[in-house]
Formats: sequence, structure tokens, C-alpha cells
Amino acid sequence: MPELFRAVLQWLFSNYGRCVGNNYVLPHDIGEPPGTQANWEYCINCCQLFYNGWAPQRGVCFRYGGPHVPDPGAFHFAIPVSSYQ
Repeated sequence: MPELFRAVLQWLFSNYGRCVGNNYVLPHDIGEPPGTQANWEYCINCCQLFYNGWAPQRGVCFRYGGPHVPDPGAFHFAIPVSSYQ
């Protein structure tokens, strides 16, 4: 196996599922200050963030195909945005 290919595979498997080189923090439970979009929630079924601002249209949960189900005990995220179109 070529050395470069082996190094890439080793890096992929050693860092799988981690944000490498960055520290990400999402603001939560702060309402909707200027420059943010609130109503981002955590789905208890597929463990993804989804926009809950157009309820009942919550998008499709990839785990079971129905709408996302927000976790009532989870954070309520306010994602920073630069502009709305």
C-alpha cells in the first residue's frame, strides 16, 4: 500500500467524528439577538440540528422519515448569520 494512502487512512480513522483544529461553540438559550437566527433545535431521533421556526414543517428526520422531534430538555440554539436573503 502506498505510504501516502496509508497516512490518509490512518488520519481519517484516528480523527473520525471529531472537529480537527477548530473549537466550535454555538450560542444557546439567549433568545434571538441581532445577527442570529433562533429556533434551531436538537432532534431526539436522528441527533441533528434542525430549524424549528416553520412548525409544523420541521423537515424530514433521516432516522425514521417523519418530522424531526425536538428534545424539550435540550438547548435552544441561536445560529450567527451574516444576512437574510
